[in-house]
Order: sequence, then structure tokens, then C-alpha cells
Amino acid sequence: MVAPTDTYALLQYNMIHAHDTFKLGYDTILSHLDSPPKDDLKNFLGYCEAWASSIESHHTSEEEVVFPFINQKMDFSGEKAQHELIHTNLDKILSWIFAAKDDPTKFDATVLKNMMNEFKEPLVGHGRLPFCVIYPVFLP
Repeated sequence: MVAPTDTYALLQYNMIHAHDTFKLGYDTILSHLDSPPKDDLKNFLGYCEAWASSIESHHTSEEEVVFPFINQKMDFSGEKAQHELIHTNLDKILSWIFAAKDDPTKFDATVLKNMMNEFKEPLVGHGRLPFCVIYPVFLP
């Protein structure tokens, strides 16, 4: 699919693809937890950290750039509240990842799987944001 050239359609396009990427990362991590790559734990935990950090960076960009822009035409304050819930879970996951990276004997796939399962609805629910409302609101 070719990216649109219209500013608002491009915003919608990028937001949908970014959230799809985070969902794919979630699915990738979860798929490895029944049989974790213990022989390559350092890289697996690095992937988990990169995934979580990319969500944090994405949300920072949304909150600093995208939301103020969108809030000129519609109320996106609910998205900020969703981010807070997501980051409570991400902080917990990242703390656990850092501890496991520092001491690999602390790695427990069941613990991470439980945290990821608890995180699914806030993450996926946020990803279901009705992006289709963004574009029409900005039409002249």
C-alpha cells in the first residue's frame, strides 16, 4: 500500500501502522514465552526492551506533537488517559526486563507471560482507536 500524500490521511496511515507494529511485537514476544530462547536470552530481552521503549517513544511523540494538533478540532484527552494505563504496565514490564538482564537467573517466562497477558487489553484496546475519526474532522 502506498502512503497517502494528504497530511491528515498520512497521519491516520502512520498511526494505524505504528499501532499494528506494536501489536505484532506483542504477539512475537508472547509466542516465545511458552518455549523461551534461553540460549539467546540476552537478545530476546533486548528485543522486549526495544519493543517497550519504542511504545514509550511513540507515546511521547503523540503527546507532545500529535495530540495538541488533533485537540484543536476534537477532544483526544481520553487517549492521554489510555497512555497512562499503558505506561503503568510498561514500567512494570521494563523493570522486570532490566532485572532479568542484570541477573538472567531471575528470568521466568511465566511471570513475563502473565504481565504481557495483563497488558494485552490496554495495548490492543488503545490500538483500536477510531483513527477513521481523525481524517474527516480535518476536512474543510
